[in-house]
Amino acid sequence: MKSYLLIRHMKVHNANAMSSTLTIGVPAVTAWMGAVHALERKIRQQEIWHHIRFPGAGISFHHCSLQVFKSSIDSVYLIRGTANPSKPKNKNEGKAQNNKISSDMRKLKPPSFIEEPRIHLDISLLLEVEGLDGDNDEEFLDCVRQLLPSMKMAGGDILEIGKFRLCYADRDHPQEERKVLSALMPGFVLIERDDLIRQMTESGADSLQALLDYLKITRTARKDENGNIDGWDYSRKGNGWLVPISVGFKGISELGNVENQRDPSVLHQFVENAVTLGEFRMPYRFDHVDDILWHYEYDSKNSLYLCSNHA
Repeated sequence: MKSYLLIRHMKVHNANAMSSTLTIGVPAVTAWMGAVHALERKIRQQEIWHHIRFPGAGISFHHCSLQVFKSSIDSVYLIRGTANPSKPKNKNEGKAQNNKISSDMRKLKPPSFIEEPRIHLDISLLLEVEGLDGDNDEEFLDCVRQLLPSMKMAGGDILEIGKFRLCYADRDHPQEERKVLSALMPGFVLIERDDLIRQMTESGADSLQALLDYLKITRTARKDENGNIDGWDYSRKGNGWLVPISVGFKGISELGNVENQRDPSVLHQFVENAVTLGEFRMPYRFDHVDDILWHYEYDSKNSLYLCSNHA
């Protein structure tokens, strides 16, 4: 019998939409797993809950609103960013403006602008819980209710949380597991589809090209009897809602120590994002809860620090 903490309809404002250096969209899996780990650490600070663990997490997306707008010039979608107020070029001009507002805007220096893509989300989290005995479930839920609203979630602010609930299911009883999965409806859970990339790389294809082959959309012209274009057909490789997702990091340097690192007692390593193929799929299409849960995975041989889901 496994225990699960269900957090329904959590509304997150201005989450980080830059999931990697290559992709923009829903936050990276590492962002969600990091938030779950932070919640676990806060709970474990209380003596009564020092044995609690969250070894796996599933994410169901109910609504996403990426903060972009469509350019009226070339119909390209652009990031809806925010800009800070202009700054005076020097301190003397700044003091003068405190006494009298200058009408000469050329004296103001625009601050440097860094694009920060943001997204508003309505999600549900399903966390696997280890360490509960069933005797103090309400106390545990009260602890989560107190801690979660004060936290950040994937870089965003938590505006509202629906319901907290503990669920129990046995893998040998599919009906119990389906009941847990149905609680994530209506929504789309994110799973890993690196199996599609592995199939192509085993036949000699490059991994990046394999990823792009599944993401690209091919447009083919339909022609009438006279050879004139009568319409367009669109096709893509593979079935389902396939997307690129960031699932962790790949080490690009040796483990060691560097100058000014945060914690000298921990070995340091430079890394880059690990991007693979993912799929949004409705929860009712799964038979087991384990199929939607993400876990940490470390591959020391290849210097891979990953969040893994083997649905």
